[in-house]
Amino acid sequence: IYGAAYGYGASRNLWNKITTQTDSTTMDNNLQTICTAAKKAGIIIYSIGFQTSTHGAAMLRDCATAPSFYFNAQGTDISTVFAKIATNIQHLRLTQ
Repeated sequence: IYGAAYGYGASRNLWNKITTQTDSTTMDNNLQTICTAAKKAGIIIYSIGFQTSTHGAAMLRDCATAPSFYFNAQGTDISTVFAKIATNIQHLRLTQ
């Protein structure tokens, strides 16, 4: 809408002022750093790859506390994944 009203150049300038672009290697490294720190702090990490790429799935699987804490969801399977995580959390709470 902004571009239609003020032109492409003005729209691009505004976009550049309100966004930051980061390369994928930096994003991957940042995710790995955050996940490692959370695990060291004893935080249990569940991760869900929702219709993600192979690379994205691998990054999320590595971030999860254990491979069984990573879920790959497609379409409406997402609700089943959340239900599984909720059940798992309830079992963890009962055993800890």
